[in-house]
Amino acid sequence: FLLRYANETIVSNLVKSSFLKEIDKQVIMGRAKPNIYYLERGLKRSIDSMDIFNKHNFDLVRVILLSDYVMSLIPEGNPLT
Repeated sequence: FLLRYANETIVSNLVKSSFLKEIDKQVIMGRAKPNIYYLERGLKRSIDSMDIFNKHNFDLVRVILLSDYVMSLIPEGNPLT
């Protein structure tokens, strides 16, 4: 489902529609970079410190690992505070 296909438009549309709705309000990260984000309304919002992570009572065990390609398709919003 989340593999890179020849037609990137199809994958982009899938990711931006149903898949993002399924994981909305979750903590996500890509494979290559250690950056952690909160997904909210289709935007990835960076979590810039463990203090902010802990302030929101997030759990490292529940972070959803996504491919770097999928992460690149998600637009970035304002950092979480």
